Amino acid sequence: MPCGCGMSRCEAPSSQEVMLAPRPSATDEPRHWFVVPSPGPKRWRVGDGTYVSLRSERDTGRAKVVECTSQEEHGGGEDARVKVKFECCGLEAHVRPARLSPVRSLPNHRRCGLVTASTDAYRKLARSELTRQDFVLEIGSSLGLCTQTLAQHARWVIGVDNSKENVAKTQEEYPWLQFERLDPFLEPEKVLQLAQGYNVVFVDIGGNRELSAVVRLVQWVEEELDPRLIVVKSQAMHVTLTKDKHNAAQPWTDKTGRVCDSKKWWNGLQERVKRSWCCHPLKAPKRCTRTGNIICRYHNYTKEGCKKRSTCLYDHETCHICLQEGHVAMSCPTHLVAEK
Repeated sequence: MPCGCGMSRCEAPSSQEVMLAPRPSATDEPRHWFVVPSPGPKRWRVGDGTYVSLRSERDTGRAKVVECTSQEEHGGGEDARVKVKFECCGLEAHVRPARLSPVRSLPNHRRCGLVTASTDAYRKLARSELTRQDFVLEIGSSLGLCTQTLAQHARWVIGVDNSKENVAKTQEEYPWLQFERLDPFLEPEKVLQLAQGYNVVFVDIGGNRELSAVVRLVQWVEEELDPRLIVVKSQAMHVTLTKDKHNAAQPWTDKTGRVCDSKKWWNGLQERVKRSWCCHPLKAPKRCTRTGNIICRYHNYTKEGCKKRSTCLYDHETCHICLQEGHVAMSCPTHLVAEK
């Protein structure tokens, strides 16, 4: 059975095709982060990208705003309409604002990150933010419901999950999709080899997963894959943008959900997580060396090091942060530069 875009399971893309996936032209800019849904109502403007919740068999709901009624320009109302032009067919339609969702990521424009705490919003982003040229890695594919949606709107999707039972169920339920049993914390090199060059990453490792694990995983995605778009479902990360006691004097986001200083927020989040690991080493997620050995967290995050080094089975040569040899996490140059 083919997936939503008409492809069968055997038509996996070549590495040359993956390299042609759309990517931002300016890779030196910091990633632009948004919280979803946005705190305030959307004010549509001509030229805005949008996604229409479809009631038809149209191929995709991606569209451009070409005209706004006067009611919508002044805040909307029951009779307000927004005129849009669909990308797939060029047809125009007048649509109620309630059926429109903003498209925040532009394939060749900027590197974007989206954070949500809601499963519904996460799956909606799987429809609204993708193009037919995108190659998607989904970390935490679970039972494959979001994977199926991603496959209907992207060129190709790989779902990875660390649960043997989940992967077996999804492979049986969706045999035309690709699912792999992998843990990016313990097998990062295998995940990287599988999805090298993929330009979109969706992350859902449990909506209530602790912040440190989510941040470490997103940091790895940033450093190793550098996709044009990262979408994260995490209650803990969402809270840092909406109810953050560390930044109570000034909210991180504006009414559109855009993080006003993405670089400051992201760097501060990473530092807060690193400090929490120093309180107790086991708060840091498990990480492996590039050869697959688990790195000792006590050796990396305590002043006295690992007290059981002579009998400890874990690696004591590799930094838990940068995966380089010769120093530990507490003296990692990457960590020290960020603190300055």
